[in-house]
Amino acid sequence: MPPLPSLHRRHFLGLLASASLAALPLPAVADKDLAPSAEIADRLRALVENLRKINPEASLLAFWDFDGTLLKGDCSEGFAENGVVRYKGLVETAIEAGLSRLYPPGSFSTFWSDYQDLDKRFGHWLAYGFLTQIFQGAHRADLEEVAVQHFRNQLKPWFFRDSLHLWKTLRGLDVSCHVISASPRFFVAGAAPLLGIPADHCHGIQLAESRPGILSHEIIAPMTYAEGKAATVENIIARLLAEAEMGSRRRHTGFLPVAAFGNSHSTDGAMLRLAARTRLPAGTPLALMVNGGTCPPENQGLFTEARFEDTASPE
Repeated sequence: MPPLPSLHRRHFLGLLASASLAALPLPAVADKDLAPSAEIADRLRALVENLRKINPEASLLAFWDFDGTLLKGDCSEGFAENGVVRYKGLVETAIEAGLSRLYPPGSFSTFWSDYQDLDKRFGHWLAYGFLTQIFQGAHRADLEEVAVQHFRNQLKPWFFRDSLHLWKTLRGLDVSCHVISASPRFFVAGAAPLLGIPADHCHGIQLAESRPGILSHEIIAPMTYAEGKAATVENIIARLLAEAEMGSRRRHTGFLPVAAFGNSHSTDGAMLRLAARTRLPAGTPLALMVNGGTCPPENQGLFTEARFEDTASPE
């Protein structure tokens, strides 16, 4: 098996501690507690309208997990349903394109065995880093181009219809949407043209460059997984504020998160809690858990639960 990912020590310890927590059996979310997307869209419109009245100069933001929240399945791993492969993942596609030095074309099954072994022994946080690092030495632009083409040719029909409805509702309200994914950034950014956002609004696990355009093995902190997703949201808001203060908008009145979306209490819970606990001048941010299953005690009363199933194309 290739070498394990190297992570910032504090980030490593924090994720290791969170991975060791035992899950308690909890009751499933009842159907009566699930909110339909039309109702959620109405709540978002009312929230944004009230905020615009009180603070018209503020910029409004929404943060989305990607795999399992916007996209049904997983853009990196692929998606199988009822034993049938619905689409291949970008890891397999990039390996077959010869973009991994560790796994040459024809060796995806070897990668998958190694990846699952890491996931079983150490948890998602290490496996996701490893999945990204197998592309060290590749040209970033080549991976990004493979992703753009794969989204357009294979993944386009597999977005949740209800998520797209909420995404388009927010975009129509002039809310800036950002994707925060545990997939590699060079993969998830391939969805940007379909979603109508700049590629730099797609955030994922990111590798430093050993020289211009060439990826190294070093993961740039924070790693966009679990607590790292919440840290990424905080960094985005801090960067936007700093840029506004340096520019002509010195009196900018803030960047306010109005919504966060995820599908996993363990991997997205920290990001959704951050949004839910944000104090706005009017109303409360939406923290929407999609197909999230049982709700742990720390998230009860904070999140709105929804179940999405049907898929559609963003275009």
